[in-house]
This record gives sequence, structure tokens and C-alpha cells, in this order.
Amino acid sequence: MLLKSILDFLFPRYCEMCGERLSVNQPFICHQCDEKLPRTLWWRNSNPIVERYRPDDVIFQEIDDRESLITEKTKSVSNPFTENELAMRLYGRADIERAMSFIKYVPKSKSAQLVYGFKYHDKPFIASLLGEMMGKELGDVNFFSGIDYLVPMPITKKRKRKRGYNQSTELAKGISKVTNIPVAEDVIKRDFFVQSQTKLDSIGRMENIEGAFTLCKKSHNVSNKHVLLIDDVITTGATIIECCDTLKKIQGIRISVLSLGFVTT
Repeated sequence: MLLKSILDFLFPRYCEMCGERLSVNQPFICHQCDEKLPRTLWWRNSNPIVERYRPDDVIFQEIDDRESLITEKTKSVSNPFTENELAMRLYGRADIERAMSFIKYVPKSKSAQLVYGFKYHDKPFIASLLGEMMGKELGDVNFFSGIDYLVPMPITKKRKRKRGYNQSTELAKGISKVTNIPVAEDVIKRDFFVQSQTKLDSIGRMENIEGAFTLCKKSHNVSNKHVLLIDDVITTGATIIECCDTLKKIQGIRISVLSLGFVTT
């Protein structure tokens, strides 16, 4: 701790969201910005338990010659891993087990600076630390239960050379550090990139990404396994859907999806 304090004094660090100086125990954002991070909180689904009373559940029992009316109560609890905005967006379009996004992504917001940092400003450590954050918070609610491998959303070789890394891989590494689930990068690859998805409508996004993915030679390593596909930001879901369609060619594979950010519509 003393060494960390000395290094922090000599080489001060600043919050990636607000720019304020960080204390020794703050890795990349300050406590205030951590509290303001726009988490989706889907994993804390607060939908109340619903008690349903049905006429056909009514039965009669005789107790001490008295007739008692007993109504059976059935409780229904929603599943936050399958009943959230991302899951609903993918429902019927991608064959997945569960889905989750960590934060609501709003372009040009303070929290968006985190994404800009690891996508455009050569700061892969931000993605890794956000991955650790996701690993801890979602691990507490057993989101990773039964997952065999973390599969990062692939990017083209050209983009990886330019950026120096795949941001989704850095997110996956952070998650892996907390959960001990191995990262599998040699499962699927992206063969081409026509243009950015950012300014395209939903139909344009689907056409732009069609046929962009192919399986790697070692993809059979995840046969009959449950993989968690890791992405940075999901908008319409077109890229995820196309990627899932390609992954489903692997025998017996089961797929779930986790993204750092989610763009609401």
C-alpha cells in the first residue's frame, strides 16, 4: 500500500469520466462517477411476485364438520436474464439462452467517455477493468452460472492492427479474471467490414453485416458447450444476430449474450 501511495503521488491518475484526481483505491473512475454510472440494473429485477387466484383452484375440505374454502396461490416470478430490453430485442431473431447489458449507452455522455477511451484512445485497460466490474456485479446474481467459455465479438484483422487489440477481448479478459471462465478467441472471425454501423438504419445494419462471420478451424472446441458472447455496445442487435447465426453451426452449442452497453430506442 505504501508503494502504491508513493507511485500515486509521483504519477497521479485521473477519473476517466469526470477528470478528477483518483485516490489509491480507485482504479479508473472515482466513487461519485461509479455511483452515477447508468447501470441497467436489469439483474435486480424488482417486478413484484404476483399471486394469482383461479376459480378452478378452489377445493373444499371438511374440518370438524365445517366446510372450509381453500384457494391455492401460485406465484410467478420474472426472470431478469430473459425478460429485459436486450433479450426482448433479440427474441425470435437469435437463438439464445439469456442476455444482459451492464449500462445504458448514451452517446456523448460522461459514461460514453469510457467506451471512447478503449475504442479510440488506446486505453484497453478501461475495458479490462469494466470487465472486472461486470464480472463481480453479475457474478453476485449467478449470471455466469453454467457458462463454459467467454467468446469475444470478433473484429477484422485490419481493425485489430489499427487499434492494437480487440476491445471485446479486453472486456472478456476482465470478466475471466473474476469468474475464472476461460476466454475462447479462436471460435469465430470477422472476414470483412463494409462500413460503420453507426449511421445505418436497422435494415441497413442487417445488410451491412450479412455474411461477415465465419467459424475458425478450432471452433469444434466449443461443441456442446454453453458460450457467452461478449460485445461492447449493442444497438439494433444486427451484429449479434448475425454472429449467433454463424455460431449455431457448431454442434450442440448454446449461446448467451453480454454487452457492456445497450442503446435504448
